[in-house]
Amino acid sequence: MVHVDSVGAPAPALVYVVVTVAGSAVAVTVTVPAAAIVTFAGVEKVLTVDKGRAVEVRVTTGRRLGDRVEIVTGIAAGTPVVGQPGNLTGGQPVAVQP
Repeated sequence: MVHVDSVGAPAPALVYVVVTVAGSAVAVTVTVPAAAIVTFAGVEKVLTVDKGRAVEVRVTTGRRLGDRVEIVTGIAAGTPVVGQPGNLTGGQPVAVQP
């Protein structure tokens, strides 16, 4: 939490703050588009791609951040996921487009 003291007048409604964190450990939050999450029978998954095929990866989700969802466990930061998997299932061939 960041507390900003306003001097003389209230702070404007939209204030952007740059925070420098001292120390060597910085937590990385992994997020994916909410549409990338596939839920079936209470199990949440995302689809990644390996060797031209879709791979289902079970994930544990956390906070909802607008149109994105935090991934607590399951994939690492930088792992590409299928943004809108629809009826795609693991093992099906896929082509990655930039």
